Amino acid sequence: MTRKEVMAVIHDERQYQIHQKGWTFEHDRDHSPKEWVAIFTHELGCAADSALNNRDEKPWYRAVVKLAAVCVAALEASDDSRFPSGCYSRQIATCSMLTPDP
Repeated sequence: MTRKEVMAVIHDERQYQIHQKGWTFEHDRDHSPKEWVAIFTHELGCAADSALNNRDEKPWYRAVVKLAAVCVAALEASDDSRFPSGCYSRQIATCSMLTPDP
């Protein structure tokens, strides 16, 4: 699949989440970062379970698309005022495991 096709599949899943599940911007913006991590972990667990327990890759693919769509939802719902200017940068290590000790 091309990147454009992948993004279209994620977009379609996000639209499904909004219109069929009711996971709108208003709903999503109430989640804290910790809640988003719990949601990501759940979806990642579904993908892992699908990969480990299915011969067919379709359930795994579906789980990964759902994971990507909830990541998009988290980014869409993020209030820029909660994050410092320049929070996203390829030069900034955001994971404490990647940050060298002083």
